[in-house]
Amino acid sequence: MVLVKGGTFTMGDQFGEGSSDEVPVHNVTLRDFYLGKYEVTFEEYDAFCSATGREKTDDRGWGRGLRPVIYVDWYDAVEYCNWRSQKENLGLYYNIDKNRKDPNNQNSNDNKKWTVTINVGAKGYRLPSEAEWEFAAREQGKKVRFGNGRDIIDPSEINFDASDSYKKSYSQTGVYRSKTVPVDELSANSLGLKHMSGNVWEWCADWYDSEYYKNSPAQNPQGPASGSSRVLRGGSWNNNPENCRVANRYRNNPNNRNNNVGFRVARDHQGGYPLAGVGVVQGERPGVCKLDSLPFVLTTCQYRVANTSLGRRGWYLRIFGKNVPPSFISGF
Repeated sequence: MVLVKGGTFTMGDQFGEGSSDEVPVHNVTLRDFYLGKYEVTFEEYDAFCSATGREKTDDRGWGRGLRPVIYVDWYDAVEYCNWRSQKENLGLYYNIDKNRKDPNNQNSNDNKKWTVTINVGAKGYRLPSEAEWEFAAREQGKKVRFGNGRDIIDPSEINFDASDSYKKSYSQTGVYRSKTVPVDELSANSLGLKHMSGNVWEWCADWYDSEYYKNSPAQNPQGPASGSSRVLRGGSWNNNPENCRVANRYRNNPNNRNNNVGFRVARDHQGGYPLAGVGVVQGERPGVCKLDSLPFVLTTCQYRVANTSLGRRGWYLRIFGKNVPPSFISGF
């Protein structure tokens, strides 16, 4: 997971080249959140299927493992989020009632219509909001055209249909792979996020409304209260350059499963630090120290200085927080 520091950004078609649902451009302010570095893989989703006794999705013979899972609908995605939250002892973000039809679901072709509500304050896995997705794809809100931080889409960097017939002023032509690629391949943006453009469309939490930008809240928008389709973002392996722009908006029936649709997970920020290397900012006297990157929720920590026979100071830490592994308590 990547910690995406919040801020204010301009959402929508900043280049004046998109569809009518991408305007008006408008300012949005978001709080900090976590977002998956990669799209959820077959390896991860297959573990979910095995644990819950559900049928594994088709891979079309392209391969499983680190390729993004495909043929998952919106309901599959939120169920996966809850399963992963439970597996990691996190509060379930979603309440999923399969026996109650959602009164906010206006889609007559949705044969599920499960009522999915949010457990306020839960810290489990969830789908990103549409605004969060675009903010992260824009490298924390920059004016960029594609999800790897570039304004020209290149098939050596992004998995899309680079056929000559789809050539744009902002695209290069070349290989059309005609299938997904493993999530750890091709280029990342400056946040370390991969495939924010291309590979597979990604489900967002929001209902879709083509007019939503005309009255979207400025603070942490969560999408319309009702709708008939859910938002998809990012484009896919079989989409043209226009569809892969970070401003492009798309949608799908919540119960549709397609070979070019997957998802990535998000989480609310808890005041801790994301999983990365451990970095210690050392001081000159006992007190409170700061740790830059930890795989648990940090409240605070203390250090003390001890002289060693080599004449160097040793740093011994006492860490206070939630779910701190014993290996971190004794020091570094």
